[in-house]
Amino acid sequence: MNNKGFTLVEVLSVIVVLGIVITITSVGILHSNKKVRANMFNNKILNIEKAAVLFGQDANIADFQYDYCLSLSDNVCNGINKCYCYKEKIKANDLINEGYLKGDEEGNNDIIDPRDETKKLNNCDVVIYEKYGKKYAFVLDEGNCKK
Repeated sequence: MNNKGFTLVEVLSVIVVLGIVITITSVGILHSNKKVRANMFNNKILNIEKAAVLFGQDANIADFQYDYCLSLSDNVCNGINKCYCYKEKIKANDLINEGYLKGDEEGNNDIIDPRDETKKLNNCDVVIYEKYGKKYAFVLDEGNCKK
């Protein structure tokens, strides 16, 4: 008798091995997708900060001295040794309206959060300040932007 073909054990073992390979591959792809989305988010935050610096340079925004900051409610510590109060706190949406930043899609001014596409970054608070004659900006982490 001539037996051609595979036995049931051989077929099942191939299916199990293929299942393990597919599982390992899909987990790796999902993890790399999360990393890519996080990098996209960080790049969008950097773009917002760069646009705010340009806005600050054009608007000639400067910081107050530290002693004066203590009397204000809007002050922030950024850096190791010194706290700065900010003269300007704006929204990312203001940068779009002023032409310093563009939305994600043509004709749409929304900046979509790549980590959760139902959220928008338009309401991010951006602080502009000056240190040693140079303008800086950073996005405040108040839950509406960097969560």
